[in-house]
Amino acid sequence: MRIQFYPGTELEAKLNAEATKQGVNVSILVVDALNKYYGLVGPNTKTEAQLETEVLNEVAAYVAAPFNTGTEFDLNAASTTYSQIDMTYVGKPSIVKARIGRRFAKEIGEGKFANVEQVFIENGRPKKSLGNRASLYRILSSKAD
Repeated sequence: MRIQFYPGTELEAKLNAEATKQGVNVSILVVDALNKYYGLVGPNTKTEAQLETEVLNEVAAYVAAPFNTGTEFDLNAASTTYSQIDMTYVGKPSIVKARIGRRFAKEIGEGKFANVEQVFIENGRPKKSLGNRASLYRILSSKAD
């Protein structure tokens, strides 16, 4: 389901400021707020924004470790939190893992992932892991280089 949402200027400014502060999209903040409001998540359950931030921080630490230079990895290998996120929620596919994966894919080659590239096979298609068909990435050099 898609919903169009037209916040007032004050609410829009607050949502944009909070999204920037947390480093996530505004839509994630809105979904988190609605899930919490309607009691669809437990009180100690992490929000999508928290999960995204935690996963990207774990991947950044994995990428920055000098002994991982040259390693091919998928997000499941680089982040314990990511590997523990369920693929389904209430019998339906969960978009959390896909959303985090897209966010990571956008950030490779810049910022804290400047030394990461996606791995491609000879025919130009992305190389996938054998177990779960996840895209593979390669760490080019350590952050210290």
